[in-house]
Amino acid sequence: MDALELTLKTEHVVALSDAYYKKSHREFEDVSTQRKLLADALGSSLQEIQTRFGRAIDWLSVGCGAGELDTPLLESHAGTIRRYTGIDPNHIHLESFKIPTATASRTNLVHSTFEAWGPDNQYDVVSAIHVIYYTNDAEGFVKKILQTLRKGGRAIIAIAPLSPMNRLAKAFWAEQGTYPIFSEQLTPLLEKLGVRYSQCNVEAMIPLAHYITDTKNQAIIDFTVQAATTSLSPEGQELLQSAFTAAAVEVDGQKMLQHPVDYFVIERK
Repeated sequence: MDALELTLKTEHVVALSDAYYKKSHREFEDVSTQRKLLADALGSSLQEIQTRFGRAIDWLSVGCGAGELDTPLLESHAGTIRRYTGIDPNHIHLESFKIPTATASRTNLVHSTFEAWGPDNQYDVVSAIHVIYYTNDAEGFVKKILQTLRKGGRAIIAIAPLSPMNRLAKAFWAEQGTYPIFSEQLTPLLEKLGVRYSQCNVEAMIPLAHYITDTKNQAIIDFTVQAATTSLSPEGQELLQSAFTAAAVEVDGQKMLQHPVDYFVIERK
C-alpha cells in the first residue's frame, strides 16, 4: 500500500464521470452484500418511527442517487411513507430514479447539493447513506441534518471506516485534491456537537475475484478507488492489484475484501 501511495504521486489519476460513476456504482453494489444489510436496517428505522408517531412519516434522503437503495423501500413501505424527498446533485442519477406508482404523488426529487438546499419542512427520518464524504463542511452538514429533523425523529448517517479498501480510495481521492472524512472523524465531531448517538458496524464483503482474476470487472475496481484506473501505468496497475490481494481475508474458504460501513443513529428528543 505504501508503494502504491508513493507511485500515485507520479501518476495521472482521472476522476469518474457522472455517467460512469452511476454505472460503476450499480455494478459494485450488485456484488457487495452491503446494500441488503443497509436496506434492512433503514427499513426497520422507517417502521419504528412510524410506530413512534402513530402515523405515516416524512422521509428525507440526502444523496438519494438513482434510488437503488430507496426505491425498494418506498415500494415495501408505501403505507409507512406520507412524504418522501430525495435530494442529489447528480442529475443523471435523478433522471434514472424509478419512483414507485404507489408513492408517486408523495415523492419529490430535488436536484441540488444538501448544503445549497433550503428545507421545505422538517422530517421524521433523515438518512444520509455514504454521502458525508463529499461535503467540504462535515460539521455544517451534520448541523443541517439535525435542523431538518423533527422532534422525536431519527437521523441515520452511514459512513465507512478507514478499512484497507477505503484507504485505497482515500489515496486516489487525495491525488484528485479531495480529502473525505471517514467514521473515525465523524465520531469526535458528533461528540463535539454534543450529539447523542448509537453506532453499529455493518460488515459487508466483496469477492476478491472481481479485482484480480482474468475476468475482473473494471467498473468495480474503478468505483472502489473512485478513479478510472486504466489511466494508470503498468506499474501502478500492478501495485493496485497487489494492494487488493494484501487486503483480502479468507471467509469460508473464499478470498474476500471487507466492505464495512458504520451506521450512526441519532434520535432527536
